[in-house]
Amino acid sequence: MNDDEEFFWRRFQNSKIAKYDPNKPWDFKIRQPEWMLDKLIPARSIGMVYGPSNSGKSHIICDLIANLIHGHTEWQGIKVIPGDVLMFSESLGHIQARIKAYVTSIPTELKFGFYSLPNLSLDIRDLDLIEAWIGTMEHPPRYLIFDTLATAFSFDENDNREASKLIAALEERILPLLGEYGTIIIVHHTSKVSEGKSARGASALVGNIDYSIRVEYDKKLGLTIATWEKDRWRLVEQPPAWAGTMRRVPVEFENGSAEMSILDWAPFNHDAQEMATKLADEMQNELIRQEVDAIVDGWQGEKYVHETGKRPGPPAGRVPIHFPKHLDGRRAEIREYLRSSREIEEVHNKNGIVTGFVVLNSKA
Repeated sequence: MNDDEEFFWRRFQNSKIAKYDPNKPWDFKIRQPEWMLDKLIPARSIGMVYGPSNSGKSHIICDLIANLIHGHTEWQGIKVIPGDVLMFSESLGHIQARIKAYVTSIPTELKFGFYSLPNLSLDIRDLDLIEAWIGTMEHPPRYLIFDTLATAFSFDENDNREASKLIAALEERILPLLGEYGTIIIVHHTSKVSEGKSARGASALVGNIDYSIRVEYDKKLGLTIATWEKDRWRLVEQPPAWAGTMRRVPVEFENGSAEMSILDWAPFNHDAQEMATKLADEMQNELIRQEVDAIVDGWQGEKYVHETGKRPGPPAGRVPIHFPKHLDGRRAEIREYLRSSREIEEVHNKNGIVTGFVVLNSKA
């Protein structure tokens, strides 16, 4: 063996791949992972909760934390392994107050510890500080949360290489410290260009994780909706979703008391809600159509409908039908409905430009 071959062999023996036998093919035996959250969060995994600012991301995290440290073995009807939680967070005082609100809303004793630290904007090279800190803990946490990614770590989140390095470093250096079971949850923001639908930054942030939950506030429903998005294993036929309804609970501070907002979470069905919303819209549209018919049929004189927003105005002698203010945002729908349901005659001005139409018949 020459010097080059000897150098290579020594390098190979010290490498990660040396522990695998090159002459032993895989026997096709396989096991599912241990589950932190049944069939959704595997042990030794990294996941993400993401959503727009003020969408309710911390609320779903606080609800999970409160159940874990109370020792509950179910969360939102799904089996979960409880345990200690370590959380690095921004706005530390506020998040601690919110955690206390969630914890005190559950009338049982705490069984596990919650460790709350401020975000430190660490460089990837500084992960050894977290390693050392966790290494001094008598009982390492099962759940490690970074809220948010942007304030927990100092790196270019738009760079795929840097994002991949961070996720890999967390997986190789930090996850093993969490014991046989353990998961890291990263809280992150969405990009503005995706209108709150996609996580901000490099695609590797989502591509290299095991699971994700998207959180958004639905103004129409007045609910915070948390939807299970990425699921690497895909063992659940219908990924879960939950809706959070706000309520206020009293919280005792060292220097007084105040009420804090928490969300009560319950299962949410997107398909059922979409159907209900569609039905409600159809009913509302039918009421509007009935109102439009009543206005048109009751209008005295020529039933002229002006194409609102177009210039020029009505031709001389044409008086448009007046629709009430609450229908202002539906003018285009009203014109389309009348055109499709009535006989009409186009009206042109002296320059031959269509300005509107006259409804010729009453509704049968």
